[in-house]
Amino acid sequence: MRIVDGTHRWRAAALRDQDEIEVQFFDGSEKEAFLLAVKQNARHGLLLTRAERNAAATRIIHSHPQWSDRMIAAAAGLSPKTVGAIRKRSGETIPQLNARVGRDGRSRVVDVTEARRLARDYVVEHPGATLREIATGAGVSLATARDVRAAVRRSENPLAPKPQEQPDEQQAAIPIRDRAVGSPSVGEALVNLKRDPAVRFTDQGRLLLRLLDFNSLTTEQWRQLVENIPTHWVPTVAAVSRELAEGWRNAAQQMDERARSVGDLKGVARTAAAESRRSSQGQRAI
Repeated sequence: MRIVDGTHRWRAAALRDQDEIEVQFFDGSEKEAFLLAVKQNARHGLLLTRAERNAAATRIIHSHPQWSDRMIAAAAGLSPKTVGAIRKRSGETIPQLNARVGRDGRSRVVDVTEARRLARDYVVEHPGATLREIATGAGVSLATARDVRAAVRRSENPLAPKPQEQPDEQQAAIPIRDRAVGSPSVGEALVNLKRDPAVRFTDQGRLLLRLLDFNSLTTEQWRQLVENIPTHWVPTVAAVSRELAEGWRNAAQQMDERARSVGDLKGVARTAAAESRRSSQGQRAI
């Protein structure tokens, strides 16, 4: 009967002399309870501080060393790059595994060269295999499967990854820049929004943060998401996506109009203030 998430809500109910409070029961081990608590507090209410999220990631790395950096990052509310750095600092205190489980539940080889070798062998043994079959059979991503298959067909050496290539689970999420020059990245904007009490301490603000979090995927993440949609559902998902995108576009237009209105009001206020100062200065001169 230990509270995993919602201690503040429980305490508030007690202060109001409530006899009952709605709860959701959770059955699991202490490790599972800790994971749930971290996931919940990384997404709502009083968000965990950076130090708390780092400490949580360290604990998860030790309790779930088989998890990929991306999977731990999603649970702790950090970037995969930060989790990778924490894992390196942990050194020999955690088991060094050859494969890790990703967010999709699939196990992938950590060593890029070994992963590409497995993919090459699978392509050679199954020349007619689809990308999905290669990825599943070799335990690699669809992107790696495509690259290796193309290299084999060109009679090139697929074992040497491109200079910029890194293991799928260790790639840091690349911030998407807005179209306006000099505007902050999506990642930076989300961090600033989460720090603002006016946003995170309101129901509508938390809803906004959740919506923005769910939609702030990198180009690579969107590509992988699209490639994993079952073929017979692609037209339907495409239609739904267009409708949702239209909703975001309309919302953005409303925000632009509101921003312009606020800017106009500020301009009027500045003009009125300037005229007031000039008037008072004139009266003092008289």
